[in-house]
Amino acid sequence: MNLGRAEARLGHADAAAEAFEYVLLLDTSRDDARYELARIRAASGRYQEALRLLDRVIATDAANVPALLIRAETYIARGRVRDRLRALDDLQAVVRLGARDSGAPGQAEQARAMIRDIALELGESLLAQRPMSEDATLQAIEALSAARGVSPDDGDILRSCAKAGLRMATHFGGNEGSPDYSCTGEPSGSWNEAALAAYRKLARLEPADPEPRAGAARALANLGRMSAAVEAWREASRRAPEDVSHLVSLAQTQVRWARQLEESAQLSAAAQLLRDAVNSYRQAIEARGGGGLTHFEMAEAHLSLAALERRAGNGPSAGEHRQAALDALQQARRNGYRKAALWLGRFHYDDGPAGFDEARRHFEDVLASGAAADLRAEAHYYLSLVAADDRSGGQDWGQARNHITRAIALDGNNDTYRLQACLVDIGRGRVGSSSRFECTSGSRAGAGALLIEGMHHLREAHFAREDNKKRAWEAAYRAFSEGLDSLRRRGERADPELRARLEVGRGIAHYCVGFASIGEETIDATGRLRDQARVFFDTYHVAQCIDY
Repeated sequence: MNLGRAEARLGHADAAAEAFEYVLLLDTSRDDARYELARIRAASGRYQEALRLLDRVIATDAANVPALLIRAETYIARGRVRDRLRALDDLQAVVRLGARDSGAPGQAEQARAMIRDIALELGESLLAQRPMSEDATLQAIEALSAARGVSPDDGDILRSCAKAGLRMATHFGGNEGSPDYSCTGEPSGSWNEAALAAYRKLARLEPADPEPRAGAARALANLGRMSAAVEAWREASRRAPEDVSHLVSLAQTQVRWARQLEESAQLSAAAQLLRDAVNSYRQAIEARGGGGLTHFEMAEAHLSLAALERRAGNGPSAGEHRQAALDALQQARRNGYRKAALWLGRFHYDDGPAGFDEARRHFEDVLASGAAADLRAEAHYYLSLVAADDRSGGQDWGQARNHITRAIALDGNNDTYRLQACLVDIGRGRVGSSSRFECTSGSRAGAGALLIEGMHHLREAHFAREDNKKRAWEAAYRAFSEGLDSLRRRGERADPELRARLEVGRGIAHYCVGFASIGEETIDATGRLRDQARVFFDTYHVAQCIDY
C-alpha cells in the first residue's frame, strides 16, 4: 500500500496501479486499495472499471465520503445525463453525512457547491432541448430538485424550476400529471399552480427582475386567470420597457381572453380587449419596427374586431378594421412572413366573387413561393373553394377536384380537406353508394359527417325514382337533425357555421318532403349565417328539391 501511494505521489500511475492490484490479490477485503486503484482508473479515463471498484467500496461502507465524492466526479466525467443524475445522488449523500458528522463539514460544503453547479447546468441544458420531451423535462426536475434541496432560495435554481413547471404543464395539457414539488417548492394541484408559486417566490427574491412577472403571466393564462395574466404582462413590460416581447405577449393574451369572452357572448368586453391588443401590437411595432409575425398577429386581431363590429351593426368601424388588417397583412408579407400571402388570399376570398381574382393570385403566389407543405395545402383548399363557387360564373368542378386532391396529398390527415373533396364529388354528381361511405367516414367526426350524409341524400333524391324520392328526403332530414343533436352535445355555441348549414339543410329537407311552410320557417330561423349557408347549398347544387 505504501509503495502504491508513493508511486501515485510521484505521478507513476501504472506502477501505483500495479501495487494496489497486488494488494487486492493478496487480500480482497482491502477497500483502501480498491479506492486508490479506482482513483487512478478514473484519472486515466477508464470510468467503467473505476465505477465498478467504487461500487464495491461503497457497498461495504455507505458512509465512505471520499469514495462517494470520487464516484460522483467519475459519473460527471463520463458526462451522460443519467450519470450526472447519479452523481447528484452521491453528492446528496455526502451532504446528509456531513450534517450528521461534524468532523467533515468541508466535504459537505464541497458537495453542496457541486450539486448547485451541476444541477443548474444539467437542468438548463435539458430544458433547452428541442423538440421538447417529457423525459428530458422530468430529468431536469430531478436535477433541479437536488439543487433546491441545498439552495432553496437560489434565484437561478428557482427560475429554472418554475420554467420546468410550465414545461410539464405543456406536456400534460395543463393540470394533469403528478407534480414533483421538491423542485418548485410549493404544494398545489397542478404544474401551472406550482410554477406560479415558484415565480411569485422568485419575484419576492428579485423584485427588479421582469422575468418572474412574465413567467407568472404564462402560468396565470394557462390557468384561465386572464385578468391577472394581463396585469402580470403589463408589470413585466413596465419593468423592462426595452423588451418589446412582453408587449407582444400581452397582446396575445388579450386576444386569447377576447376569444373566450366572445364564446360566452360577452361581445362588448371582447371588442374592448381586441382594441387593447391592437394598441399593444402597435406599441411593439413602433418600438422595434415589428417583424412579419407581429404585423400578422395584429392583422388577426383587426379581423376579429371587424367581425365583432359587424355583428354589432357598426359597419363603418368594421370596414376600418378590415382595411387596417389588409395593411398589416401586406406589411407582414413585405417583411417576408409567408403565411401573410395565404391570409391575403383568404381576406379577398371573404369579399366574395368580387375578390376571387385577387384571392386566386395570392393563393397561386403561395404555391409558387416554396412555402411549407401545410401552407401550400391550404392554398390548394381555397383554390378548390374558388373553383367550386358558381357565383362568379366560372365554376369548374375539374379544377376544384384537382386542387383538393393536391391539398389532401400534402396533408392527408386534414378532415376539412377530405370534407371538401366529398362536397366537390356531390356537386358534380359523382357520389355513389360506395363513395358515400368514404365521405362520411373520412369527414370530421359527428356533425360534419352528418352534413355530408344529408347532402348525399338530397343529391340521391334527384336520381331516384318517384317512389324513392321521399325516402331519400326523409333520410336527409334525419341526418341533418342528428348533426344538430351532435352539436348540442358539444355545447350551444359549438361551430356556428356548421350549425347554420345543418339547420338550413333540415329546412330544405322539410320543404322537399312536402312541408314547405315549416321548411321556410326553419331556414328563416337560422339567423345571421342563413344567407352564407344558402350559398353553401347553392354551390353544391342541393339547395332546393326543385333545382333538380
